[in-house]
Order: sequence, then structure tokens, then C-alpha cells
Amino acid sequence: MGAATRRGGGLPQAWLGAAALALGLGCGGTRKLLRDAEGYYAEGRYSAAVRTYERVLEAKPGEPEALVGVARAWLETDQPERAIVPAQVAAETKVPGGKEALVDALVANGRGADARATAEALVAEAPTDPTAHQRQLEALLAAGQLQPAMSAAEKIIELGGGARAMASAAWAQVRVDNCGRATTLASRASAAAVADAGVQAEAAAVFRLCGDAERASATANAARGLLTDNGALWSVQAKRRLDGGDAEGAVRRLSWLRAVYGDDGQIAARLGSAWLKAGDAPRASGELGAALKLAPYIATNQLASGVHVAYRAADQLSEQDRQVAVTAILRERARADAARGDGDAAAEAQEEALRRSGSRDPAEWLQVAMAWQTAPDPTRGLDAARMAADLAPDSFEARLVLASVLARRRELEQAIGHAQLAFRMRPSDERGALLLGNLLISRGDLREAERVYTDALAANPKSAAVRDALRRLPKR
Repeated sequence: MGAATRRGGGLPQAWLGAAALALGLGCGGTRKLLRDAEGYYAEGRYSAAVRTYERVLEAKPGEPEALVGVARAWLETDQPERAIVPAQVAAETKVPGGKEALVDALVANGRGADARATAEALVAEAPTDPTAHQRQLEALLAAGQLQPAMSAAEKIIELGGGARAMASAAWAQVRVDNCGRATTLASRASAAAVADAGVQAEAAAVFRLCGDAERASATANAARGLLTDNGALWSVQAKRRLDGGDAEGAVRRLSWLRAVYGDDGQIAARLGSAWLKAGDAPRASGELGAALKLAPYIATNQLASGVHVAYRAADQLSEQDRQVAVTAILRERARADAARGDGDAAAEAQEEALRRSGSRDPAEWLQVAMAWQTAPDPTRGLDAARMAADLAPDSFEARLVLASVLARRRELEQAIGHAQLAFRMRPSDERGALLLGNLLISRGDLREAERVYTDALAANPKSAAVRDALRRLPKR
């Protein structure tokens, strides 16, 4: 070999290696590797299948069966995102099974919107194939397209889809609040697949959302008896879908887990967060509130017997870890309550979160105090307002809010004292002047109110509100 080749001037070593592999394998060797890979896949040895399919692709780039096979194998590992590229290549080069693999890969990674066009193409190519419609349904659900998903689900039933198709259709119906049709389909699916944990869990989730406690319990018990991994795969899938932007897919799988392991607070909390991301604030608030009453967020000695949790080790949290987790749930619940328009509940959850965390941040306490101002009973914000003012005694906003709360509680003298402090800090801010002036008028101190308005106008001559207050001041 010449010097140029030794220094890299000849063929790259990777090319030489691939060429040698191709020569060594030949057509017969490739076929043997494909058979081996298929065997590994059938045995559930997915990592071995991936390695073997990749050996085929190294020797024969673009080999159709290997492209689809490696995509399918990656989907069964903990790295399903690696299925997307070979599936895309297979779909773009019109390899049989390529489009199907691409839809499955995109949906598995939370990219339902990206999968929708390919799924619709599959339906157009095989309009009477329930499997094609099932893929379309999964893509629509993952994309959050609930009404089209319901239509796709009914089409699957019309075409004679099996128990899994009926369970998926039941979920699509329950997501558009059609509980009558949803529970009918869930019941049929459950009866048709008594040994399928996924079907039983989806039926349990449908019954639970529709308030059918008896059938929810029966199907949950059936699913729990069939599961061999405590729902670990569904848990991983839910996280992956949520990370990919598929809140609906996460809600669906976490709902299965919530139905089956009804006493597991961690699942309830995760489901609450997923509901919030899916835009359903009432359900989010309900699940997050329920989580706080379940293990591991209450002490283990408070648990009833016969509880059902996915991971028994999860019952055990140190007190410090429990407080951190509870605080996070309370903050999330406050966001959910605010989104559903319940100002009281939002402020209450925010305040409890600060107490649990031992917050000494005046801005956080002020935020809670201000949240109480929009609640039906603003006087409940007194503690938060006092805490904000104590932590930041020179804060104009904290003094102003505290004065407002005290005024609503008819504690006039205290309100005036804090309003005076606020006015001295920022005489140009008309809010402080107007509040203090009104409080002084309520006390009958018109002379002092006039002085406050006059000083405020000197500091801020452009304030029409203060000028008008001064003009309307009763004559002494």
C-alpha cells in the first residue's frame, strides 16, 4: 500500500469495511441476517434485532425489509425516536410498510400532527382496511383532533375492527363527552378481550370518566391482574408523548394507569398536569387535588388497607421530599384553578404552596395577596398581605395591598396607617393617594384628605383622578 493511501488518500476505511462486509455477506448472507433479525424481533429481543438489521443496512444500504424492520425494532426499545429516520426513508422510497412504520414512529414520539397526512394517505390507499383507519385514529388523537377522531373511530367499528379498535373508539367518544356511546363500546371491548390488559385498562378509564364506578372497578381489577410490569411501559409512553407535544396521548395512557392504580398519587398528579396541558382545567384541578390525598403525598400510616399503587416503593418519601412534591402539586393546582376561573381556590392553593415551601420571597407573597384581591372574598388575603409587607417593609405595592385588605375588613385605623406609609413612599402614584384619601374621608378627616390630594397633585400634576377626587371632596 502506498503512502498516500496510508495517510487517508485512498478509500475511507468505513467504505472499505462496508465493501468487505458486503462481499463477505453476499445475497445469501443478507437473507440470513434478515431471518435472524426477524427471529430476534419475534422473541422480543429488540436490541439484537436492531443490531442485526443495521448490519444488513451497512452491507446493503436502503434494503427495504431492513429499513422497515429496524424502524419497528427501534419502536420497541427505550429509544423510539431513532425509528423516525429509517421510517421516513422507507416511506419516501415507497418501501412496502414504510408509511405504516412512519405513522407509528411519529405517533409514538408525540408527533401526531406530523403523522396525520401519511395516515390519511394510507386510508385513501385502503379505504376498507380497519388497520389503516386505526392508524388514522391514533394520529388524530395524538394531534388533539377529537371530533375527526370520533368519526374515524366509528368508521373502524363499521369496518369490523376488533376489541382494541372498539376500546380506542370508546376513548374517542368519551373525549367528546359522549358517555352513552363510549360506555357501550367499552363494555363490548372488555367482553371481547378478557385477556388484554390494554383493552381492560382503556375500558376502565372510560367507565371512570363516565362515573360508572362498578364497571370501572371490575375492568381495573382485570387489567391489574394481567399486567406484568405495573404499567411501566404506559408510564414511559405517556412521558414520551408529553415531551413530544402530544398531551392527548399522555392523558390517555395516564388515564389507563389512574383507573388501574387508583390509590397512586404520583399517577394522579401526572394526569392532572397532562389534563392542564390538554386544556381541561377542571379535570386537571380534580386530579391534582386528589393526588394530595393519596400516597406518597400523605404519610404512609394514614393509608387505608388494600390500596392499589403502581410502585410500592413510591409510597416512601422523606418528609422533605414530600413537602417539595406537595408544593409543586399545589402550584400546578393553582394554575388549573385560575384557568377554570376559580379565584378563591387558586389563591388558596398558591398560599398553601408558599407555606409548605417556607417561602421568604416577598414577591411570591405579594402575588398571592394580589390574587386574593380578585377573589369573591378578598379579605382572605390578609395573611399573605401581612407576610408580603413584613418581608418587604419598604414595598409600596405590599403596603397598598395590605391597606386595601384591612379596609375591606373595616379595620380603618390600621388601613390608614399602611396607606400613609405607601403614600409617603410614592406620593406621585395616584393609587396610594386615592386609597388614603378615601380612608380619611371615611374617618371624617376631610382636612387631612384635602392635604393628601393636594400633595399628590404637586407630585403628579397630570393625575385627573386625584384632581377629580379633590373637586368632589365634601365641603368642611
